[in-house]
Amino acid sequence: MDKRLDKRARIARVEEVILEMGLTGCANSRIGLAHGTKKGISGGERKRLAFASEALTNPPIFFCDEPTSSLDTFMAQSIVQTLQVYSTSCV
Repeated sequence: MDKRLDKRARIARVEEVILEMGLTGCANSRIGLAHGTKKGISGGERKRLAFASEALTNPPIFFCDEPTSSLDTFMAQSIVQTLQVYSTSCV
């Protein structure tokens, strides 16, 4: 993420990407192995989180190796639509 952005702009960008990637339900969840009875994020959420981490920087190009594998149909379609939006906005 651009270090020249102020804190408010960075938080706004993070919230925007969380919404775009359908991660609002796990926005405050533990990442990695859960301890005790608390469950961590799912495999699909991890995949979307990895994609979202890259999207934060507004890269001019994405290298995606099977970006929709192991995602349910709805989330796979969401990722494809997000990639389409990025492809038209970065031209």
